[in-house]
Amino acid sequence: MAGLLSDEADNGIWKGGKQMMYEGGIRVPTFAVWKNNIKANTQTTHQALTMDLFPTFCEAAGVVIPKNIDGNSMLTTLMDKPQPARDKETIWVRREGGITVGKNTTLFAGSWKILQNTPFEPFQLFDLSKDSLETTDIKKANPSVFEDLQKKMRKHIQKAGAVPWQQ
Repeated sequence: MAGLLSDEADNGIWKGGKQMMYEGGIRVPTFAVWKNNIKANTQTTHQALTMDLFPTFCEAAGVVIPKNIDGNSMLTTLMDKPQPARDKETIWVRREGGITVGKNTTLFAGSWKILQNTPFEPFQLFDLSKDSLETTDIKKANPSVFEDLQKKMRKHIQKAGAVPWQQ
């Protein structure tokens, strides 16, 4: 999954590919091995991010997890126990040149996902608990959810825009 379509990647059932905000572009399988701790052949649908590795390793090592970091420990998932839901939205912003000049954005809040795949397309809304393949944009049927998530996305973009990334 998350392969580049122009390189003939096959992302299976997932829509899109690398450099896109659809699941085929951002969903990446992760494998973990920890002898005598992680049960072999277990799977989860828990969404995790690279930033979750640091607090996970801290918790596994018995080290106090520093406050004010963005990641969440996923140790309970690795131990094959129910993982509490993420307590905040998850946001991706991709700024690049090439065919997708500008920024592409995605925000997850629970099972809701709002995305703008390219700066030239309108935002789309999906409920991944009902449509994990992102087949139907449901923003018109859910205007209050759409507005709320779009507002949160704009706030994040404005806050991040204040950071001088390219000087």
